[in-house]
Amino acid sequence: MNLFSGNSRKIAIGSLVLFLLLLVSCSPTTNSQTIEKNVSFQELILTSQEVSDLGLSAQGSCQIENLYGICNYTINDLGDTEVIIQLQEIANKTDLNGSYQYQSLHLRGYQGLIEENTMADQSRFYVNNESATFYYHLWMTKDDYLIHITSKGSEQARDDILAIGEEFLTKFE
Repeated sequence: MNLFSGNSRKIAIGSLVLFLLLLVSCSPTTNSQTIEKNVSFQELILTSQEVSDLGLSAQGSCQIENLYGICNYTINDLGDTEVIIQLQEIANKTDLNGSYQYQSLHLRGYQGLIEENTMADQSRFYVNNESATFYYHLWMTKDDYLIHITSKGSEQARDDILAIGEEFLTKFE
């Protein structure tokens, strides 16, 4: 006796094909668009010569942990202006773009966008002002890195923040 004959066989095969298609479409994919590395994380950290050339003074050492780094500086000519540089290495373009979009849009200054997409692969440069204190925020991505440079202090820090951003970009050449 044949359990699957005629229409029953067609229905069984159709159901099996449909089940397999559903199974394949629900399985996780590995299309994460991995990024080729041209520069190592350690190479991105500013050297003492670069710090000096940029007119900065280090405020302690950089804190680096699990491919995330944060460094504190002051701008020599603008004595009370602090600069914080955050570097983050991200494993794939989807996560990099998501982190960039979230941080550069959600954590921005309310005063306004100064420039967009003028540096690196993606960039946003904002300013925020609270009484006499200015905050500049420069976000940019390059290869698999999210770079965030922030200043707190003088309104004149704008060009210094852009120069720091340009210094990071030279590391990728």
